[in-house]
Amino acid sequence: MGPLMNDSRAKEYARSYNDEKYIIASFYKFVPISNLDKLQNTLYHICRDLGIAGTILLADEGINGTIAGTRNSIKHFYQWLCDQPNLNRLQIKYSEDTSIPFHRLKVRIKKEIVTMGEPGIDPTSDVGTYVDPLDWNLLLKEDNTVVIDTRNHYEVEIGTFDKALNPRTNSFREFPAWVAGTLEKMPNINKESKIGKFLQIIRHQPLGLTLFFVIVFIIFIGFFFERNLALLIDQHQTYLFIDTFRIITVIGDATWWLVIFVIGLSVSLLGPRLPILEKHEEKFKRYKSIFLYLILSCVVSGILHHIIKIIVGRYRPRYLFTEDLYGFSPFNFDIAMNSFPSGHSQTIFSICVALSIIYPKHLILFLLLAIMVGVSRIMILAHFPSDVIFGAYLGIVTAILLNRYYFRVLLSKQK
Repeated sequence: MGPLMNDSRAKEYARSYNDEKYIIASFYKFVPISNLDKLQNTLYHICRDLGIAGTILLADEGINGTIAGTRNSIKHFYQWLCDQPNLNRLQIKYSEDTSIPFHRLKVRIKKEIVTMGEPGIDPTSDVGTYVDPLDWNLLLKEDNTVVIDTRNHYEVEIGTFDKALNPRTNSFREFPAWVAGTLEKMPNINKESKIGKFLQIIRHQPLGLTLFFVIVFIIFIGFFFERNLALLIDQHQTYLFIDTFRIITVIGDATWWLVIFVIGLSVSLLGPRLPILEKHEEKFKRYKSIFLYLILSCVVSGILHHIIKIIVGRYRPRYLFTEDLYGFSPFNFDIAMNSFPSGHSQTIFSICVALSIIYPKHLILFLLLAIMVGVSRIMILAHFPSDVIFGAYLGIVTAILLNRYYFRVLLSKQK
C-alpha cells in the first residue's frame, strides 16, 4: 500500500447530508496490503466522520467490507478509495434501504479476509480463469462442468444454479475438508472443458513453430497446385457462381468493420457521461476494451499485411489470364496488383478470432464465417490459396498476441 491520509485529511471527506435513502455498499479485493494498523486507523476515522456504519476486514491478503451510509457519504468514501494505490480499482456493489441496517462501525485486522484456515494459499496470485457472463450458460451445459455453490447452506437454500453442488457448509473454513473428502474423488473433476481447452490454446500455442509449418505448407501448394487450380476455377465459373462469392467476399472488407467498431468505441466512451447510463459505467468500460481490441486486431494485422504485400509483390491470379503473368515482382508498390497475403482473409480472421476469444461459445460460427470469406477470395480469382492461408494466419496471430500480452489482462480487470 502507498501512503495513507492522516486524520486531518480524512476529515476533509466528511460532509453534511440530506439524503432520505441509505446506500449499502459491499466490496472486497485480494491485494497485498502492508501497514495494516495505519490503514485500520485511517479507515475507522474516515467512516466515523462520514457517519458510515458496518464492518471492514483487513488482512495481508486484501480488504473485505459491507458498510452503509447516506448516498453522499458512500460517494466520498469511494472517492477516498480511488486515491489509494492498489485499492483504486476496487469494485463496489450497491443496494438501497430506508435505514442503516448496521448499529455500529467495526474495522478489524484478521489473518484472512475470507477464512479458509489453509496455510500457503495466496489469493492474490493463485487465481482462476474469468468467465464472461455471456459464456456462463454454455459452460453449464457441458457434461464435465462442475458448479459448486460455496455460500453457506442457508443462502444456497434460498436459490442456486441448476445442478450446482451444495457442500452444506456453514462457513468457508469447512470448505477445504469438503474438497478433500468429496470433490477430489469425483471422476470428471480433472477433465477440462472445451472452452477451457480453447483458452489454453490461445494463451500457450507456440506461434513460431506454427509459422514454420504454415510457410512449408504454402510453399508446397504454391509449387504444385495453385496455377492449375486457378485455371480450373476459371474454366468452370458461371454468373450465379461468381456473383454468390462476390457477395460473400464483401464481408471481409475492413472498411465497414472499422466503421462499426469506431462507432461502438465512441458509444462506450460517451455512454457513461449520460446521467441515465451512469450506473452502467463498468459495462461501458468493458465494451470500450472490446472495441479497442477489435480495432487494433484489424489495424495492426492490416499494416503487417500491406508491408508483406509490398515486399513479396506476387501477381494476382487475374494477371495469369490477362497478361500471362505468374510469379513475383518484389517491392511492388502497386497494392492492387499484389496478391500475397490476402487482405480480406487477414481482416476477417483477425476479427473472428478476436470475437471467438471474447465469446468462445460462438467459436464455430465465427470460424465458419471467416473460412467462407477466405474461400470466396479463391473462387473469384482474387487470390491463390496460399495468399488466403497466410492472410488468415497473420490475422489469427495478431488477435492472439494482442490478447495474450495486453487485452486478456485489461479485460480481466473489468469483470
